[in-house]
Amino acid sequence: MSFFRRVLFLFLMSFIQMFFDGNAFCEITSNTSVKTNDTIKITKILEDGNRLKKSDPYKSMELANQAMSLSLARSYKKGLMNSLILYGVLYKNKGKYEYSAKCYFGALKIAEEKNDLENISKCLNNIGSVYQSLIQNH
Repeated sequence: MSFFRRVLFLFLMSFIQMFFDGNAFCEITSNTSVKTNDTIKITKILEDGNRLKKSDPYKSMELANQAMSLSLARSYKKGLMNSLILYGVLYKNKGKYEYSAKCYFGALKIAEEKNDLENISKCLNNIGSVYQSLIQNH
């Protein structure tokens, strides 16, 4: 793994750990407005990341990181949720089931806060898939 990818991986793991510990993660408020151009940009980045998740997972991870950073800067919960879902897919594909589950549980928390039934279902389904893979591969 190249130096850049190791640094990126360590950054992501640190961020995810902070996110799930709740100590260093700033609460995203729902009353913060998000500019339309920013949401379009985040959505486009995530679409590209999803498109590349099998053919170029490293690039997909970089795009997920970009989308997450922008979403955090703009307090855009939907972008954060979708970034975590993409991370979950990428980690599951790499066989890193614990990280995958943590990402899905983080996305689930946001979906529940937003009462987003479609993404609650998607997250629960993905969590089940992670545990099924964990059982089959161990």
